[in-house]
Amino acid sequence: MRAMMKMAGGGDSHEMNLPDFIQQAEEYRQGGDVADQVFKVLNLVFQTHPFYVLRVSELRAWVESGDYDRILRGEYARQDEPDPAYQQDLREAARAYTDEARDFLDMMTGAVRRMGQDFMGGFGR
Repeated sequence: MRAMMKMAGGGDSHEMNLPDFIQQAEEYRQGGDVADQVFKVLNLVFQTHPFYVLRVSELRAWVESGDYDRILRGEYARQDEPDPAYQQDLREAARAYTDEARDFLDMMTGAVRRMGQDFMGGFGR
């Protein structure tokens, strides 16, 4: 996370604050009004990689899920061992991608709906 913070803003390490950067990551991910949500999506549309602040948020979610600790304990499939759960992993990955796509579409639909309501509400004034 410190590496992501460094790449996001540069500067000397004594000038950077990881807890503040993590808080910024969570606020960026969760906060904002309708216009902010639309701009967030537009900012990422043609990017090959998400912003560093979003990567930190994803890293935190991964660590908090327990997967990182399982890897540290050595609980992962090794190359020379058969992996009977491979198909299950593929199903879970497909489900996760589907859920993320659905969440994205729901967010966009909600943002467009709120923009339309705000726009139409402006005419009523």
